[in-house]
Order: sequence, then structure tokens, then C-alpha cells
Amino acid sequence: MTHYGSTMTHYGSFMTLWFRHDARGFHYDARGFHHGARGFHHDSLWFHHAALWFRHDAHYGSAMTHNGSAMTQEGSAMTQEGSAMTQEGSAMTQEGSAMTHYGSTMTHYGSTMTHYGSFMTLWFRHDARGFHLDARGFRHDALWFHHDALWFLHDTMVQP
Repeated sequence: MTHYGSTMTHYGSFMTLWFRHDARGFHYDARGFHHGARGFHHDSLWFHHAALWFRHDAHYGSAMTHNGSAMTQEGSAMTQEGSAMTQEGSAMTQEGSAMTHYGSTMTHYGSTMTHYGSFMTLWFRHDARGFHLDARGFRHDALWFHHDALWFLHDTMVQP
């Protein structure tokens, strides 16, 4: 019986050290997961900021579309005006031709700006949506890691 008692004492001491070691490990895990939660929260804020930035860029692209459309109309009006001046007389023929060419160039430039602005609007809207989804995903991860940190902290306190 003495031998059995001695063995049980030794086994109990070993188990105490073992569980203390586990408790220390879980405590480190809890700190690590808490750090992870803070990191993901930081990422969430960064992606939210990026989403706002891309939303701003989408508005800028929309403004470029509007500006390009206005330039297209102005260029078209200048083309018509130049044609009319060409017909007005031989003295004004050269000036009218120059305005026609300039108006034509403006029409082409305005049309290009309209196309580019439309593309930029769609592109930045798409990016804003993507970054908004990323921000929600990272917020979810932050909550999950915070939950893990609390769980491991609970495990640490439960150990003998």
C-alpha cells in the first residue's frame, strides 16, 4: 500500500505540473488570439477606409463622365458653328475651318472622356463593394478571434 500511495503521489505531482504547463500554454494562446483580434480589427478599419476612398473615386469618375458629356455637346456645337462660318464667306472660310477642326477634336476628346468616366465609375464602384465586403469579413474574423481568446482564458482559469 505504501508503494501504491507513493506511486499515486508521484502521479499526482506529475499531473499537477502537466496541467500547470497546459494552463500556461492556454494563457499564451489567449494572449495570441487577443493580439490577432486587435490585428483583424485594425485591418477592418483599414479596409473600411479603403472602401470610403474608392466610393469617393467612384464619385470622381461620375463627375468625369458628366464633364466629358458636356464637352461632347460643346464640341458638337462648335463643329456646327464652324461649318456655318465656313459658308458665311471667303474671308471667314479659314477661321471657320479651324473652328470646325477644333470642335471636331473637342467632340472626340469629350467622347473619350465620357467613355473613360463611365469605366472609372463602374471600376471604382466595384472596388468599393469589394473592400466593403473585405471589411465585413475581417470584422467577423476579429469577433471570432476575440471569442477564442475568451474561451482560452476560461480554460486557463479552469485548470487546477
